[in-house]
Amino acid sequence: TILAIGDNLFETLALNLVAYNNERPLAKSGEDLPIWEQEKPIRPDHLGSEISGYLDYLTWQSRRIHLFPKGDPPVVDCCQVQQNLKFRKNNLPKDPFKCYRKDKSSGPVCLGVREERVLWRDSHILLQEAGPTYNRPELCNWLARIENLRHKKEIEAQTAYRLLLTGLATEKGKAANVSLWRHEQLPLSLVYLTNNNLHAELSAGLNLAENVDKVISKCVWSLAKDIIAPGKERLDKQQKKEVDKLDESLAPSRLYWARLEPHFYLFMEDLVKDKKEDEFGNTKYGEDKAKKEWAHSIRRAAQDSFYESIDSLDKSGRTLKSVAAAEKNFAYQLNEFIDSYTGKEEVNNE
Repeated sequence: TILAIGDNLFETLALNLVAYNNERPLAKSGEDLPIWEQEKPIRPDHLGSEISGYLDYLTWQSRRIHLFPKGDPPVVDCCQVQQNLKFRKNNLPKDPFKCYRKDKSSGPVCLGVREERVLWRDSHILLQEAGPTYNRPELCNWLARIENLRHKKEIEAQTAYRLLLTGLATEKGKAANVSLWRHEQLPLSLVYLTNNNLHAELSAGLNLAENVDKVISKCVWSLAKDIIAPGKERLDKQQKKEVDKLDESLAPSRLYWARLEPHFYLFMEDLVKDKKEDEFGNTKYGEDKAKKEWAHSIRRAAQDSFYESIDSLDKSGRTLKSVAAAEKNFAYQLNEFIDSYTGKEEVNNE
């Protein structure tokens, strides 16, 4: 779930109360009211229930609690959480605070939380306009409208706010068993929602970070393979299990993304600072300072994570030989991606 955070409660509410118009689910029968104003609340139906409209949807009662009283006077000593209302499959509205992935077989699917992936890595997906695979939250369209009106001087608003990203993951097939809870804040200049060129720069920067992560992971796995089964092209089941275990213990990706996170927020801010406009309102870009700094940060994070992860290995001759080959391969592939991104302007002098 994605919410915009202002400087006070009123500002936060105003930022998140998206327009109730034809883009929102409209009333199909009777008045659209929140649950506490409905004279005849909907009763549970195992086939699903129809929503009355956007207000009904926002206050939808998907769970109920069955209380078990005992004694005289009655005292509740236990309770049971049960299913209450559920949506009908052909009447399922899109949550304005969620990002949706297009799926041919399942229809729109919410972007979820994954244990191995922090949410800011999907910033370009959350902020992009409708694309071939993802639709950004309706909230972002509302914030884009605010930015356009601010730019035209029709309203007063800030140029940047914060996005609150929260989510949980459950065990497969067990919706009641929560396995992961995540809470992050993302500083956001609203121009990212209206300027496609700026968004493309952000996407390219994140793409570089993802590619470098693959380089680190691939090189470390190959190193583990050379240590466990030197010279072997194909591994048997036991060897593959041992290689995967060693690779998992080294875990360079976790170190890499943790180091990169604070630099990413600076990268987002610096990209906006590099953006200029001429007298006709056309976007120009400055010296690409943000791009160069981001490439440098990725290089440092990648190198530090790679070397820290392999530092725990033994210092035997066979291991040192494998490490030397892995270092050479890692440096070559890292330079390839960095040079491709910067146009060979970012020089490694370390």
